[in-house]
Amino acid sequence: MSLLNRVSPVESLQEIESAQSDRYWEAMALAVSDGGHSYGACYLLGYVIELAIKSAYYRFVGASPVADVGRHLQASGLKGRERHDLEAWYEILFSSRIQRGNPMDPVVAGAFKQRIQVAARHWREILRYRRAIPAESECNELLGIADWLIRNHRSLWS
Repeated sequence: MSLLNRVSPVESLQEIESAQSDRYWEAMALAVSDGGHSYGACYLLGYVIELAIKSAYYRFVGASPVADVGRHLQASGLKGRERHDLEAWYEILFSSRIQRGNPMDPVVAGAFKQRIQVAARHWREILRYRRAIPAESECNELLGIADWLIRNHRSLWS
């Protein structure tokens, strides 16, 4: 059976959070390998960041852990490449919390926004089609942001 046949046909909150954890550890393995795989590590860390924001949004809007998040994705209004835009996902989560009368703590919101702006300077999904050697500082920034999101995940949606 092929890899694509083994992945869940449902894009659920549970799948997103599992993928986030898997991509994080894969990024760590690439980052510490001797083969100079920092580009791959940075690329995966960008996805970890994207998945963390998406899962916070889906949790906030009440997505079931096992149900397809498609209707919540449609409600976000994001289309095409916007669906990978870190700053767009930040804005959707931030504004959704305000609209529903449960704004994010201002200190957390400020730290969150600052980190997403930095991450957006280093990562976009288009990196998969490009070739470059990231600076160690760029990978370290993405790692720090991913770690911060993991540690503070609950405060982003609760």
